[in-house]
Amino acid sequence: ATCGENVTLKMTNISDEELKKGYVLCFQNQPIPVVTKFKAQIHLIELGPDRPVMTSGYVAVMHAHTASEECEILKLYETMVIQTKKKEKNPQFARPDSVVVCSIKLARPTALDTFQSSQQLGRFTLRVDGRTIAIGKITELPKSAGENA
Repeated sequence: ATCGENVTLKMTNISDEELKKGYVLCFQNQPIPVVTKFKAQIHLIELGPDRPVMTSGYVAVMHAHTASEECEILKLYETMVIQTKKKEKNPQFARPDSVVVCSIKLARPTALDTFQSSQQLGRFTLRVDGRTIAIGKITELPKSAGENA
Protein backbone atom coordinates (compact mmCIF):
# COMPACT_ATOMS: atom_id res chain seq x y z
CA ALA A 1 0.00 0.00 0.00
CA THR A 2 1.09 3.58 -0.58
CA CYS A 3 0.58 6.71 1.51
CA GLY A 4 -3.09 7.63 1.83
CA GLU A 5 -4.52 4.19 1.06
CA ASN A 6 -6.87 2.47 3.47
CA VAL A 7 -5.76 -0.95 4.63
CA THR A 8 -7.07 -3.62 6.97
CA LEU A 9 -4.55 -4.92 9.47
CA LYS A 10 -4.52 -7.70 12.00
CA MET A 11 -2.42 -6.58 14.94
CA THR A 12 -1.25 -8.65 17.90
CA ASN A 13 -0.04 -7.65 21.37
CA ILE A 14 -2.01 -4.38 21.30
CA SER A 15 -5.44 -3.51 22.70
CA ASP A 16 -8.19 -1.46 21.09
CA GLU A 17 -7.71 1.21 23.78
CA GLU A 18 -4.14 1.79 22.58
CA LEU A 19 -5.29 2.62 19.02
CA LYS A 20 -6.96 5.98 18.42
CA LYS A 21 -8.32 8.01 15.53
CA GLY A 22 -5.54 10.08 13.97
CA TYR A 23 -2.76 7.54 14.52
CA VAL A 24 -0.51 6.97 11.50
CA LEU A 25 1.23 3.75 10.52
CA CYS A 26 4.77 4.23 9.22
CA PHE A 27 8.14 2.56 8.88
CA GLN A 28 10.03 2.27 12.16
CA ASN A 29 13.19 3.75 10.63
CA GLN A 30 11.25 6.65 8.98
CA PRO A 31 8.80 7.89 11.63
CA ILE A 32 6.21 10.51 10.75
CA PRO A 33 6.92 13.78 12.61
CA VAL A 34 4.67 14.44 15.60
CA VAL A 35 4.28 18.18 16.11
CA THR A 36 2.32 20.76 18.10
CA LYS A 37 3.25 23.72 15.87
CA PHE A 38 3.84 24.26 12.15
CA LYS A 39 3.94 26.90 9.42
CA ALA A 40 1.27 26.74 6.74
CA GLN A 41 -0.22 28.41 3.70
CA ILE A 42 -4.01 28.64 3.96
CA HIS A 43 -6.73 29.88 1.64
CA LEU A 44 -9.42 31.66 3.66
CA ILE A 45 -12.79 30.72 2.21
CA GLU A 46 -15.22 32.29 4.66
CA LEU A 47 -15.27 33.53 8.23
CA GLY A 48 -18.23 33.76 10.57
CA PRO A 49 -20.19 36.98 11.13
CA ASP A 50 -19.04 37.08 14.76
CA ARG A 51 -15.34 37.25 13.67
CA PRO A 52 -15.17 38.58 10.08
CA VAL A 53 -11.33 38.77 10.08
CA MET A 54 -8.61 36.29 11.08
CA THR A 55 -6.01 37.54 13.56
CA SER A 56 -3.40 36.01 15.83
CA GLY A 57 -5.28 34.05 18.50
CA TYR A 58 -8.04 32.87 16.12
CA VAL A 59 -9.23 29.42 17.32
CA ALA A 60 -10.57 26.69 15.02
CA VAL A 61 -10.57 22.90 14.61
CA MET A 62 -7.98 21.48 12.23
CA HIS A 63 -8.90 18.34 10.27
CA ALA A 64 -5.93 16.50 8.73
CA HIS A 65 -6.11 12.90 7.46
CA THR A 66 -8.23 11.23 10.22
CA ALA A 67 -7.15 13.58 13.02
CA SER A 68 -9.16 16.53 14.28
CA GLU A 69 -7.48 18.85 16.76
CA GLU A 70 -8.25 22.25 18.22
CA CYS A 71 -5.76 24.84 16.99
CA GLU A 72 -4.85 28.48 17.31
CA ILE A 73 -3.34 30.88 14.78
CA LEU A 74 -0.12 32.11 16.40
CA LYS A 75 1.19 34.61 13.86
CA LEU A 76 0.33 35.92 10.40
CA TYR A 77 3.47 36.27 8.25
CA GLU A 78 1.97 37.29 4.92
CA THR A 79 -1.38 37.77 3.20
CA MET A 80 -2.26 38.04 -0.46
CA VAL A 81 -5.68 39.13 -1.65
CA ILE A 82 -6.53 36.74 -4.48
CA GLN A 83 -8.31 39.28 -6.72
CA THR A 84 -5.60 41.96 -6.61
CA LYS A 85 -2.56 39.69 -5.99
CA LYS A 86 -1.40 42.38 -3.53
CA LYS A 87 0.91 40.98 -0.82
CA GLU A 88 1.33 42.36 2.68
CA LYS A 89 4.08 41.30 5.12
CA ASN A 90 3.30 40.89 8.86
CA PRO A 91 -0.40 41.86 8.58
CA GLN A 92 -2.58 42.52 11.62
CA PHE A 93 -5.49 40.55 10.11
CA ALA A 94 -6.67 38.62 7.04
CA ARG A 95 -10.04 38.63 5.27
CA PRO A 96 -11.82 35.89 3.30
CA ASP A 97 -10.68 35.28 -0.31
CA SER A 98 -7.03 35.69 0.63
CA VAL A 99 -4.04 33.40 0.92
CA VAL A 100 -2.29 33.56 4.28
CA VAL A 101 1.09 32.27 5.45
CA CYS A 102 0.84 31.71 9.20
CA SER A 103 2.00 29.58 12.11
CA ILE A 104 -0.51 27.30 13.82
CA LYS A 105 -0.34 25.75 17.29
CA LEU A 106 -2.20 22.50 18.04
CA ALA A 107 -3.74 21.57 21.38
CA ARG A 108 -2.16 18.08 21.30
CA PRO A 109 0.76 16.50 19.43
CA THR A 110 -0.38 15.24 16.01
CA ALA A 111 1.30 13.19 13.26
CA LEU A 112 1.75 15.55 10.30
CA ASP A 113 4.24 16.17 7.51
CA THR A 114 4.91 18.91 4.97
CA PHE A 115 2.84 18.94 1.79
CA GLN A 116 6.07 18.60 -0.21
CA SER A 117 7.04 15.39 1.64
CA SER A 118 3.59 13.77 1.78
CA GLN A 119 0.52 15.38 0.22
CA GLN A 120 -1.89 13.24 2.26
CA LEU A 121 -0.29 14.22 5.59
CA GLY A 122 0.35 17.82 4.55
CA ARG A 123 -3.22 18.85 3.67
CA PHE A 124 -5.76 20.13 6.20
CA THR A 125 -8.93 22.14 6.65
CA LEU A 126 -9.86 24.61 9.36
CA ARG A 127 -13.45 24.50 10.62
CA VAL A 128 -15.47 26.61 13.05
CA ASP A 129 -18.99 25.66 14.15
CA GLY A 130 -19.30 23.03 11.41
CA ARG A 131 -18.30 25.45 8.61
CA THR A 132 -15.07 25.09 6.65
CA ILE A 133 -13.33 28.46 6.91
CA ALA A 134 -10.02 27.56 5.23
CA ILE A 135 -8.08 24.89 3.38
CA GLY A 136 -4.34 24.67 3.68
CA LYS A 137 -1.06 22.91 3.28
CA ILE A 138 1.81 22.55 5.72
CA THR A 139 4.93 24.29 4.42
CA GLU A 140 7.33 23.91 7.34
CA LEU A 141 7.70 21.85 10.51
CA PRO A 142 9.84 22.62 13.58
CA LYS A 143 13.49 21.54 13.26
CA SER A 144 12.83 18.65 15.67
CA ALA A 145 9.46 17.13 16.63
CA GLY A 146 9.73 18.25 20.27
CA GLU A 147 10.90 21.77 19.45
CA ASN A 148 8.70 24.76 18.50
CA ALA A 149 9.83 26.65 15.40
